[in-house]
Amino acid sequence: MNLLALLFHASPGMIVIALGAGLVNGVCHASLLALINKVLHHEGASLAPVMWPFIGLGLATVLTGTLSSLLLYRFAQHTIAKLRMDLSRQILGATLPHIEGIGSARLMATLTDDLHAITQSLLIMPQLALNSAILMACAVYLCWLSWGVFVPMAAGVLAGVGGYRFWSASAFAIMRRGRAEQDTLFSHFRALTEGFKELKLNRQRREAFLKDHLFPSITALQRYNIMTSVRFVMADGWSLLLLFGLIGVLLFGLSGSDDIGKSVLTGYVLTTIYMMRPLGMMLRNVPLMARGQVALRNVETLGFSLQAPADLPGSAEVDDPKPCSLVALRDVTYTYYQVEEDRPFTLGPLTLDLQPGEVIFIVGGNGSGKTTLAKLLCGLYVPDHGEVYWDQQPVTDASREAYRQLFSAVFADCYLFETLLGVHETAPDGWAQDYLTQLQLSHKVTVQQGVLSTTALSQGQKKRLVLLAAYLEDRPIYIFDEWAADQDPYFRSVFYTKLVPELQAVGKTVLVITHDTRYYHLADRLLRLDDGKLIEAQ
Repeated sequence: MNLLALLFHASPGMIVIALGAGLVNGVCHASLLALINKVLHHEGASLAPVMWPFIGLGLATVLTGTLSSLLLYRFAQHTIAKLRMDLSRQILGATLPHIEGIGSARLMATLTDDLHAITQSLLIMPQLALNSAILMACAVYLCWLSWGVFVPMAAGVLAGVGGYRFWSASAFAIMRRGRAEQDTLFSHFRALTEGFKELKLNRQRREAFLKDHLFPSITALQRYNIMTSVRFVMADGWSLLLLFGLIGVLLFGLSGSDDIGKSVLTGYVLTTIYMMRPLGMMLRNVPLMARGQVALRNVETLGFSLQAPADLPGSAEVDDPKPCSLVALRDVTYTYYQVEEDRPFTLGPLTLDLQPGEVIFIVGGNGSGKTTLAKLLCGLYVPDHGEVYWDQQPVTDASREAYRQLFSAVFADCYLFETLLGVHETAPDGWAQDYLTQLQLSHKVTVQQGVLSTTALSQGQKKRLVLLAAYLEDRPIYIFDEWAADQDPYFRSVFYTKLVPELQAVGKTVLVITHDTRYYHLADRLLRLDDGKLIEAQ
């Protein structure tokens, strides 16, 4: 898909109207040139007969150009907003393995740099459309002035277009390589910000990071951008050189010809000079268009389409799940790649039943598949083999979104939003404030209309706020992935001896991934994952 197809797909009717106004504007420009050329060779005493047509054409040129620009600019902004919303919805509609495979650095580069490039391209398309219409109308006028002069002139223009395409195609290829390098640079920037403490503490690590990773990537991207700019500048210079060459041929090669009248020659020179401005504007905008096209291809390479369907996976409204729900895994397996071990890892086959009001602890070593099991349970991962059952019915693609609404999960790498998103409207701020008091955060955080007063907290305090949001969701099944790992001994005790029992008391199913051996006795069942296999722990 290209940028023009993207615009037409969004609203073909509006595009046709805007382009129609642009074509009329181009005709007005050409007519105005013809009238000016006529006035320059007018031999009568009075110019009054052509004054009113000049005024009318001038007004029509301004009005049609303004109308076309306004329509296209308005439409471009509408398309940009829809593009951002569709891409955001598609990202949320994608599977978790797909998003994890892309990586946060590449995804952020797409959401920021790629969308910005596409936006810039769409915003300049109205001007490109108007300038194209002017150039086409001027070409028709030149053809009408003299077919014999127009044919060799058109041949020269085609030669110039061929040279321009040669340079621009080379620039386009380098631009794609630069875009790939930009993904690498974004990953280094992420390492720079998230690994700041580690880099600050170790000078050798810091210097190696700068010398071997960050600086080479910055230099490579700089080189690609310079190479791209040089080629576009060469293409621009080639086109202008050809244009001046054509004017030179008209002035010095054809001015003495008896077959070409003075009015024809003046019209050609005047029109060619007039065409330089729209042509120059188009050439200057070609790099932006090329960057937008590269960005559009990159978005599609990631598996997303900006021609988004009306209903995306996960977009349908679902009813709240029943308070008591039975969840079961039957011979479920899931294979993924372990980066640390540099090998594939298979979890399962697993068979597990979750009963309402039951507390289950999952234990095991690092890399044994505990978090993967949690993601399989709550529907973020789809099993390779086996079935997940919900109230004795297999979970399918059609029911998976509704199935996920059974769960409220706090993962080890959880994210704290600034508002209590998705919390039922019946849960007032007072409830949240009561929980804040229990979690000893009321002196730091308040809740007003669901908005947290601050998120500038320690990691342990942030996890307590995420726990608060999970409580207020009031789901049938709760999953806590190493929640207590960032808490002090007091809050570990509160979590295991008070918060978990409170959830169990109201019929919630609670699954806790933990290493806290001193609290193992509080679980109804203690299960151990060992090399992907689930066994009853003693």
